Amino acid sequence: MPNVTPTLLLVEDDPTMTAVCQSYLRDQEYDLHCVADGSAALQALSQKSFDGVLLDLSLPDMNGLEILRKSAAKNSLLKSSSPPATVR
Repeated sequence: MPNVTPTLLLVEDDPTMTAVCQSYLRDQEYDLHCVADGSAALQALSQKSFDGVLLDLSLPDMNGLEILRKSAAKNSLLKSSSPPATVR
């Protein structure tokens, strides 16, 4: 069976927090995709399937709960039925 690297979407507008998360998660061998706002998160979720989402709840253009609602409505949040993790 091939070794599959889990794919995560990090939605975080703070560059310092993004750098910390990137460093840790890449060391853990996750395939990490980073975006800095809700619009980019919705676009990424519509174009690719992710195993998990790390989501900042306070973003400049919409809050994290709005992203969850919009992506759930489009049924595009995750590959599996696992709930997303939330940052902050």
